[in-house]
Amino acid sequence: MRIDHTVLHFWEKKLAPYMEKIVNAILKELHRLEYLESFVDSTTFTNKKGIG
Repeated sequence: MRIDHTVLHFWEKKLAPYMEKIVNAILKELHRLEYLESFVDSTTFTNKKGIG
């Protein structure tokens, strides 16, 4: 996927005032996770064909 630089610039400028609030909200949710929930075990995932 290719995204034009003008689109990225628009969203960077539009979200800049809210970025600290967004990052803090994400970090707050991440800190709520239990240790066992804070990583992904790739052995538990399978593809659509059930292989892997």
